[in-house]
Amino acid sequence: MIAEGVIGNPLVAGLRPEHILVVRLHAFGDAVIALPLLAALRRRFPEARIGFVTSALYADLFREVRGIDDIHAVATTGSKPARAVAALRLARLRGSVSLMLDIQRSRQSEMIRSAVRPRAWAAFDRFAPRAALDRYLDAAEHAGLGRVAPEFSVTLRSREGAGSEAERELAAFARERTGPIVCLNPAGCWPTKNWPPEYYVALGNRMIAAWGARLVLLGTENVMAGSSVLAGRLRDDVLNLVGRTTVADALHIVQRLNLMVSDDSGLMHLAWISGVPTVAMFGASRTSWSRPYGEHTYCFGSEDLPCGACMSARCGREDLLCLRRVDPDTVFQRCAALLGAHGGGAFPSA
Repeated sequence: MIAEGVIGNPLVAGLRPEHILVVRLHAFGDAVIALPLLAALRRRFPEARIGFVTSALYADLFREVRGIDDIHAVATTGSKPARAVAALRLARLRGSVSLMLDIQRSRQSEMIRSAVRPRAWAAFDRFAPRAALDRYLDAAEHAGLGRVAPEFSVTLRSREGAGSEAERELAAFARERTGPIVCLNPAGCWPTKNWPPEYYVALGNRMIAAWGARLVLLGTENVMAGSSVLAGRLRDDVLNLVGRTTVADALHIVQRLNLMVSDDSGLMHLAWISGVPTVAMFGASRTSWSRPYGEHTYCFGSEDLPCGACMSARCGREDLLCLRRVDPDTVFQRCAALLGAHGGGAFPSA
C-alpha cells in the first residue's frame, strides 16, 4: 500500500473552531485510538462543541466518556444504500460544523463530509507507515490546529450505584490480594497473532508468585479459546469475565487495571489509550500501523524477521517463530519495568 498524504481545506489562520466533528467509523480498535485525540481537542478548545461520528455497534462505549458533547451513531454494516442513508442523515449538522477531521477516509465518511459541508476539513493518510494515532494527529495539524499532544487519560461519566455486576465482582476479587490487577488477553483474531496460551499461563503464575497479582480475563467470543486454557490452569487465581460485559462495561473495568498483557486486539488499545501500562504481542501484525503508543507501553513485533509483519493468517514457516521466540520470562521482565516506571510502585523482576 502506498501513502496517500493528508488532504483537506484547513482553517483560516488564527480561527478557533466552534464546532469540531471527528469521524472514525470502524474498526473498534482504530475508533478507540481516536480518544487521545478527542481528549487533546477538548483540552485545547474547552469552549468548542465536539462531536464524534462512529459505528452504532460500539457507540455506547463513547457515550461513557466525558468531554465529548455529541455521539453520532451510524450504521456501518448492511447494504450500501443503507450506509449511504445513515451518512446523509448527518445533513442536519450542515452549516454548524467549523472543522471536520475525517480519520476514516472511506466512501461513507466522504458522504458524511458532503452532507455536513464543514467550513474546514482534513482527511488522514490511510496507508502511511506510521502509527494510527500519529496519522490522526497529522490530520489535526493539516487542518490548521498545529501539533496536538495526545492525552492518555479517559475520564468517564459516573455510573449509578456500584456499576455492572462484572465491576462489582472485580471489586470483590481485588480485595482478596494487594498485588496489581493484570488483564491477560489472548485475543489475536488469527493463529499468527496468538501468543501461545501456555506462555500466558506461565506468565500469570510468575506474576502471582512475585507480586500476588490479581489476574483478569475480559473480552468477547474471540478470546474464548485462549481464555478457557488460562481459566482452567489458573483456576482460583483468575477472574473470568469473558463474554459477560458490554463494551461500555469493559471500558470501566479497564480503568481499574494496573497492567494489560495482550495480543493485538481492540481491548489492548482500550488499555493504553487509558494510560494503563501495556505490553503487546504483535506476531504477524504491522507494529508500524497499530502498535500501542507512549512511554507506558511496549510492543514485541516481528519486523526484524525476513517474514515479519506478514499479515497472513497462516504461518509460512509453520512454526510461529515471531511469537514463540518471545518467552514468558522476557515478557515478565518487561512488565516489571513498565510497572516500576508507570505503575506507582516497585515490582520485583526476579
